[in-house]
Amino acid sequence: MDNAENIRIMAKKSRDMINKTNGLCNIDQRGLLGLPKIGSLPFPFGSPKRTKMVQRLTYRRRLSYNTKSNRRRVVRTPGGKLVYQYLKKPKKTPRCGHCKDKLRGIQPARPMERSRMCKRKKTVKRVYGGVLCHKCVKERIVRAFLIEEQKIVAKVLKAQQATEKTKKTDK
Repeated sequence: MDNAENIRIMAKKSRDMINKTNGLCNIDQRGLLGLPKIGSLPFPFGSPKRTKMVQRLTYRRRLSYNTKSNRRRVVRTPGGKLVYQYLKKPKKTPRCGHCKDKLRGIQPARPMERSRMCKRKKTVKRVYGGVLCHKCVKERIVRAFLIEEQKIVAKVLKAQQATEKTKKTDK
């Protein structure tokens, strides 16, 4: 009778323990083989209520390859859905034809967008504006000026030599 009563008491304790932990109980009060007690969750990564399936995304256009023209970003809508938002290609700033520096004062745009822009957004009010940078234009102007000066100096020297020759022949 003592044995049966002990079994009844043990069964009651285990039922109470299961009720307290909402159906989740440890193998041993001290932990398995005397090791420190680990959480009493039946799933290794938490309860199934907390984990949620990732929403699958579908392309909104026909192109299904991951190319430069098919770049997209995941965006959450006000309704809580995740959808793809297609991105435009990056705009390029025009560059100098000589030194390849970015041209200042010109709006970056895609080629088709640039064809629709007004003239003042595509150029700068200067010689070679929108084609060459200010440094290269200055360099060209200085070079042209020096070449012209050199030509004038050469003419003057030639004229001086001609006058010297005529003086020598006269004597």
